[in-house]
Amino acid sequence: MRNIRTDTQNPFQDGEDHDACAIYLSARKQGQSTFGTLKRALGALISMGHRTGFVNGEGDGAGVQTDIPRRLWAKKLSQAGLPSHLPTHPGFWVGHLFVPASFQIENLEEQITLRFYDQGLNLLLMQPGRVRKEVLGQHARVNPPQFWQLAGYADLPDLDRRLLQVQISLEQDFPIQFASLSRYAVVYKMRGSVEALTHYYPDLQDHNYDTSIVLCHARYSTNTVSTFERAQPFSLLGHNGEINTINRLRLEAVQIGAVLPNGGSDSQDLDRLLHTLCVNYDLDLIEAMETVFPPIPHEMDQFPADLRAAYQRIRQTFGPYAQGPAAILARFGNTVVASVDALGLRPLWFIETEKEYIFSSERGATPLENWVSDARALAPGEKIALLLRRGENPVVLDHAAIRQHVMVQTFQREAPQLARQYWTGWVQAFPASSAMLTRAMQGSASAAADVLTEISPPRTVQPDSDFPTPSWAVTVNSRLLTANGWLKDHINEVEALISSNKDDLISSLGYDGPLAALSKARVNLADFFKEAVAVVTNPSIDHVREIEAFSTSSMVGACPAIGKTPDPQDVLVVLEVPILTGGLPGLVDDSVSKAVAEQFATLTIEELIQVFA
Repeated sequence: MRNIRTDTQNPFQDGEDHDACAIYLSARKQGQSTFGTLKRALGALISMGHRTGFVNGEGDGAGVQTDIPRRLWAKKLSQAGLPSHLPTHPGFWVGHLFVPASFQIENLEEQITLRFYDQGLNLLLMQPGRVRKEVLGQHARVNPPQFWQLAGYADLPDLDRRLLQVQISLEQDFPIQFASLSRYAVVYKMRGSVEALTHYYPDLQDHNYDTSIVLCHARYSTNTVSTFERAQPFSLLGHNGEINTINRLRLEAVQIGAVLPNGGSDSQDLDRLLHTLCVNYDLDLIEAMETVFPPIPHEMDQFPADLRAAYQRIRQTFGPYAQGPAAILARFGNTVVASVDALGLRPLWFIETEKEYIFSSERGATPLENWVSDARALAPGEKIALLLRRGENPVVLDHAAIRQHVMVQTFQREAPQLARQYWTGWVQAFPASSAMLTRAMQGSASAAADVLTEISPPRTVQPDSDFPTPSWAVTVNSRLLTANGWLKDHINEVEALISSNKDDLISSLGYDGPLAALSKARVNLADFFKEAVAVVTNPSIDHVREIEAFSTSSMVGACPAIGKTPDPQDVLVVLEVPILTGGLPGLVDDSVSKAVAEQFATLTIEELIQVFA
């Protein structure tokens, strides 16, 4: 898909249409760490330069995430008079830090040292990283941030969590940002082109730079200002696209305790959310990606019962709040996950060569003669994972294997015998379901899945159902409609929808009228609910997949905690529409309110209150 840049701050010099960002990931077979792996990946990214933005010959941004180059760091430690064998230890960590040009690093060094030692992280080295500012363009050359490198060692079981805590505390208290802080990976990035990236950081040209995996990104920004800090990749991910539901994603991320970067972009906030799920909730990267980007409801309906139960549980813990378009490459520890958004609006190809497994925005970035099989484009909503193993070929998991992995992890975490506790809340709310509870007590995942399916069965809306005519029914005429806020357009829309041909209305998906509460005209209840969705860059493609974006389904009650055994007292109710009937004793017959609620898969207000006692 192609975008036209419209921001006035950074217009293109040539004014031409350019493609969206370039992403590329390569993982070396047999797990060897070589300089050639880095060199080939950056060369492939350069070949996709047409996907990046340029302003007066200056690139939007580029970056690369790799393994910690341990041979290079052995040399750095030796030059500093420190033991050169430390980089081979699994507790060795490295941080890359951006500090504003105007900020005095001397005032910060003591605080950085104290924060790391308070967490038992043994900061061994903190020094300016080598850069060549003369290669920067005219805009990037104005006050580029200082680049610092930190390294340390700690033999701790929760090392990843402590590193994230230190990063968050320092970024909250000082105007700084870590490009990376990890025992697995490092990130080099800048405001500029891919060609400038390799010249700006001399480390990337050092033949001691060894890595078995490379994730690199070249930026084309339509909605954020180009800076060093906002260039990709971030701690875990790089992506081609955008997250259009970022406000909701931020709200939900904060709800689960994720501390988002100050003034972060959509990409940075998504990265921090994934990082938090992996570190603070002990999910592996595959589970984290399936939590943030779950299957669409239509796909889940086709799953076997036990798999559907696991994924319904996952959707209840967080929900599908990260809507693309986006093709995402993420790496944490020894796991890589490649993912395409549910509508498939950003391209991502999977390629195998004799030496590497590759994911790329374009298949042409890898020479055809190097392929050992045909390149394959990931389908809408599809994921592929790599499990990296030193000295062995990575294990490749297709999407079916990913889902089996998630199901196993879910039921291992929540032992089958605890399924009884999980559904106790439901059975308390619906006593007629006690027989289902007995089946759940049998202690099998399948039984738990049956309970989930039967206690909360899909309810089909049947508009033609006959309901008893209430005693308070009145004749509908134009005066009554006008008094209730109906306009002629509303009547025309209804008449068109019930016409004999039943054609769908063709009109704008957006709504540009005043909010209902601010309108000078009287409006209907339905007009208080408007869907906020980007319809310019996301054209209608697939009705089944778009249901996710326009769903009115709502959950009331306690969402299960992520990665934890559910509280047996929790009660959770799913409403297909966020409207309750009832609440009018003496005016509306109770049986009518219940019948309408049942038809539209919701509840009366009296029923909802009764559920929660």
